[in-house]
Formats: sequence, structure tokens, C-alpha cells
Amino acid sequence: FHSVVSQRISGDDRRMAAPPSLALPAFSSLRAHLRPSGVLVAELFRPDRLNALSERLGEELLSLFDVVNQPDAAAKVRVLVVAGAVSPNFRGGQRVFSAGRDLIRSREHKTDQEREYYMGIALDSVLRLRDTKVPTVAAVSGAALGWGLELALACDLRYTHPEATVGLPETSLGLFPGAAGTVMLPRLLPQAIAKEIIFRAKKYTGEEAAQLGLVNGVVDDPLEKAIEVAEEIAQNAPLGLRGAKEVMNTSADGTFEDGLELSRVLRPKLTVTEDHEEALAAFAEKRKPVFKGA
Repeated sequence: FHSVVSQRISGDDRRMAAPPSLALPAFSSLRAHLRPSGVLVAELFRPDRLNALSERLGEELLSLFDVVNQPDAAAKVRVLVVAGAVSPNFRGGQRVFSAGRDLIRSREHKTDQEREYYMGIALDSVLRLRDTKVPTVAAVSGAALGWGLELALACDLRYTHPEATVGLPETSLGLFPGAAGTVMLPRLLPQAIAKEIIFRAKKYTGEEAAQLGLVNGVVDDPLEKAIEVAEEIAQNAPLGLRGAKEVMNTSADGTFEDGLELSRVLRPKLTVTEDHEEALAAFAEKRKPVFKGA
């Protein structure tokens, strides 16, 4: 894993100020690595279960998002990439994003409290990812089904493989997508297309997902592409990125006026930051700016 996410350090990366080290909790169902550029790569790590959701994985994702959203994290984490681990049980040992809900684990739930907690952690992990302050990029390799696709939909950008499998199969199981899929999908796609995806419970290839508008691109190596795009984004000013995301999300969740009002509040504050002063100085001196998230 570390060899994968440690490659592709470009000359532009070396000109950027290296972010401080990031204190992360000890994870068992999640792997996380902070690159020198401030790109944090998080890998779902339940390879024996195709990276399906467990209570532990959900809890560790929430802990990770707590770290990313800390007040001083703008100087440390600039972009978050979410991927899945290589699984020996998937296509002879390929990388897989997530098979979604762990149906074996679900059958082990004996009480309403256990079932409600599992459903709650599924929803909370998706919503918290969607509300994460930094730009987020999903590397959808192998398969993203049910909760796995909902987690990917919560990211700002998504890249997948042409032969990946994505879908929301819940209606074929007597359910419907319960981790905000029924809410997010009609906001991303025309409602008729969103309804077709959910009603039919069909599995789509990566190519078909791109045609539907579910992903930003189809590539041979989604993780490599996600990191490449994240590295490019990370070269921009952290406070500007966070502000832009907050305004766009507010506008998408509310009205045009809601987004415009927040823009009017946030934009003037950015003109008096150290990063904006650095950008102006770098422009005058014909060099690349070194942003600090301040």
C-alpha cells in the first residue's frame, strides 16, 4: 500500500511546503497515509470481506474524519482520497472499493439495537464523508455496491475502471439504499435516471457508470488517477478549497440565495489571509506560491 501511494512525487510537489505530521489513531479496518503534498490516502481494509462495512470500519472512518476536520488540519490535510484494499477473494486478488453492507455480519445481528447501530454507522460514515471540509476523491476499483457506492457518491470526485461493477442492489433485497443513496443520487443525476438505477437494482460497468454521469472518469488505474488529481488540487490554497466546497455544498443542499449569501460572508475573509498575500507576492515574483493554510 505504502509503495502505491508514495509514488508520483512530482517537481511541483517538492516546491510545496511539506505539511506537519498527522497524528492518526491506530486503525485495524482502515489504512491511512499522508503524502508530503498533504494528500491523505485512506484505504478500506477488510480484504477477506471485500472491504464490506463492519461496525469497526464505520467507527474508524468517523475517527478519521474527526482528524481531517480539526481546526488546525488545513495546514496538514488538503485532499482526501478514499480507496479499497486488494482482496484475495475478488477476481483472483484485485483491488476492490467495497461490496457494501456485510450480509454475513447483518445476519448475526440479534437485537433491534444491533441492527439500528449498524444502519446508523452506515449512514453516519457516508454523511460525515460528504461533509468533510477538504475536497475528496474516490478511487472506485473492482466493485462499489450498496453502501460502497453510497460512500463513493459522498466524495466530490470519482474515478473508476472500465470493468468495475457499481450499483445499488437494495431493492432486490427487500430494502432501499439507506445510507443517503436515495437522497444523494437524485441530486447528482436527473431524477428519472436516479430512479431507474435504484428501482432496477442493476449492476453497471465502469463504462456504463460514466455514461450515466456517476463518475468523473474511467481509467486503467483509478487509485493512481485519484492521487494524480488530488496532488493537482493540493497545490491550490487550502482555505480557498475549503471555502469553495462549503459554498457549493450549501447551494446544492439549499437554494441559490443560500449559497450566494455564504459566499458573500466567506469570500472577503480570504482576502486578508497569509495565503492570499503569498499568492500575490508569488505572482509579482514569477514563482509558484507556497501555501500554508493560514
